[in-house]
Amino acid sequence: MMNRLSRFIHTGWIVASVVMASGCTLLENMTAETTPLFDGEPMVRLASPLPNEIYAQGAAVNILGRVENAGLDVAVVEILLNGEPIGRAEDPNVSGAAAFTVTNSWPGTPGDHVITLRALRADGTSGEASVRITVQGETVAALPPETEAEATPEEPPLPTPIVPAQTQPTPRPSPTPAPTRDVAAPTQPPPDTAAQPPTSSAPTISVISGANIRSGPGLVFDPPIASLPAGATGTIVAISPDRQWYRITYNNGLGRGWINAAVVTTTGDLAGLPIDAGPAAPAPQPPAAANPEQPAAPAANTDLSITFFATTPDPLVCNQQATITVIVVNTGSTPSAETTLLVEDLYNGQRQASATATVRSLGQNESVELNLSLTVSTFFLEGHTLRARVDPDNRVAETNEGNNEVTKSYTLAQGDC
Repeated sequence: MMNRLSRFIHTGWIVASVVMASGCTLLENMTAETTPLFDGEPMVRLASPLPNEIYAQGAAVNILGRVENAGLDVAVVEILLNGEPIGRAEDPNVSGAAAFTVTNSWPGTPGDHVITLRALRADGTSGEASVRITVQGETVAALPPETEAEATPEEPPLPTPIVPAQTQPTPRPSPTPAPTRDVAAPTQPPPDTAAQPPTSSAPTISVISGANIRSGPGLVFDPPIASLPAGATGTIVAISPDRQWYRITYNNGLGRGWINAAVVTTTGDLAGLPIDAGPAAPAPQPPAAANPEQPAAPAANTDLSITFFATTPDPLVCNQQATITVIVVNTGSTPSAETTLLVEDLYNGQRQASATATVRSLGQNESVELNLSLTVSTFFLEGHTLRARVDPDNRVAETNEGNNEVTKSYTLAQGDC
């Protein structure tokens, strides 16, 4: 079992994309004499999966992370599962950018797991972020030890190609194809091609701020079979009769399932899509017998809102990292569940940059201050809108859902763009 696990671990891929300044001129990039150095630990964040997320057995766990305060001397990024590596990339930031993103996908196995993203500089300085998740299902019993005759030498790790956003490097020799962004594990079932429009004309979705994938069109299909991070894309192959759910394929067609229409934006014509009622809804669980001696639990009375929203610098400067400070408070009488804060920069309604942070459970009238890093590098000297939303996926039942969002309009300064 250990040899087989080791062989799986060494085939883990990481795809890193560098956050570049699209508004800067080519001349400025060519005449830069030195690449700036970044001191101290790399700042590592995990946007997906979310803390304490629950997956069904075999569902793809999509991992999305971001390394900030990066620079050219970030020598290695690696993804660990319960302390063991499942993906590794060397020299992931060849451009020396201030920040870059990392993606990977792992086919979930039953149990409680800790996923860690770690970035290490050449001098040994490191930064990391971890999240705990649960994969439902029965744990597979360990196989008997292999005999001496059956044992095979451990295979050497495969080279891990890195695909920065601004370059197209020559692929290194490898027994498997070079992965692309948002690649699912090769153990996924083949794509569902039934009722799928031609690829060239099929409408697509883009996830707004992280979303669950379910086995059918409704919240009753629980738990989710997978999740997609903000910005992930997929192809729509059918639509539910009430037009509230889309059946999609994602991860280059290797994953499939249903996603709620409220958590995505769409591109393309939806008129020609086939109508699909999906599988039969699972039978509802009978309610627990009432215990006359046990008093009824009080109804939840939670209300999250944003009471402070500021930026440094103000206004934001093109291609310069800004700090977004947000204070979230629970004015309800019952504690809130852990959730997420999403900050987005919008230009003409289209997102240009985003950042997320975890909002811990808050008691009555308790507040928390969150500081997020955001870099906007497009459409300088033009009007932008900053939007902050707490609990963007409506995971927390609240008495008032109308006070979870604040916006701030500004003109992006030119800076060095």
